[in-house]
Amino acid sequence: MVLTKTQSKIMQLFVSSITGLFSINGVADKLSMNVSLAHRAITPLIKVHKLLTLNKQNLISLNYEENHGELAYAECLRRKDFLEQPQNKTIAEFRKEVLEKLKDEYFIMILFGSAVNKKNPGDYDLFFIFEDYEKVRKREKAIDVIASNYNKEFDINIVAVESVFEMVSKRNQKNVINELLNNHIILYGCENFYRLLKNARQ
Repeated sequence: MVLTKTQSKIMQLFVSSITGLFSINGVADKLSMNVSLAHRAITPLIKVHKLLTLNKQNLISLNYEENHGELAYAECLRRKDFLEQPQNKTIAEFRKEVLEKLKDEYFIMILFGSAVNKKNPGDYDLFFIFEDYEKVRKREKAIDVIASNYNKEFDINIVAVESVFEMVSKRNQKNVINELLNNHIILYGCENFYRLLKNARQ
C-alpha cells in the first residue's frame, strides 16, 4: 500500500486521535488544507485502503481493526517528528536507553499527557505494557533506575496485557488507556499496540 504525502499527513492526524471523529472540513481545518484536496485524499483511504471509516453522520474515524502495519507507520512518522524536536531530547535519550536495556523483549512504551503537546515539558507520563505480571515485576525496578538518571520527573505506569484488556473494556471509565488513546506518542511497539487494542475491543 502506497500513500501520497497528503494521505500520510491525514493518517498521522487520525492515529493521533484513535477514537476521534472528524468531518472532511474538520480534517482540512486541522491540517490547513484545501477541502477539495482533503476530500480527494480521504476517499480512497475509506473505500480502497480501509484505513478510515465513514459513519451515517458523515463523520470519519480511524479503522484500527485492520492494516496495523500501515497504522504503525503513521505512528512512527509522528514519533520521528516528535523526537527530533530539541525540547524532546530527554525523552528521546530515555527511549534509546530503555531499548538498549530491554532489547529482544515484548513490550509497548507510550508517552501520554501534557508532554505530548508542551514545548518545554517539566515531567513525562509513560505507560509500559508487558506480557504478564511476572515481567512487570521484573522490569519495574530497571525502568525506574533508568528514569532516575535524568533531571526530569517521570510518572511511570507499568501493566500487564491482562490489565489493558480490563481497562479497554471500560470505555466510559477514566483510566490511563482511555486517556492516552487521543493524546499519545507510541515510543515503541506501534503495531503490537494496535493488535492489542483490536483484540481488547472485540
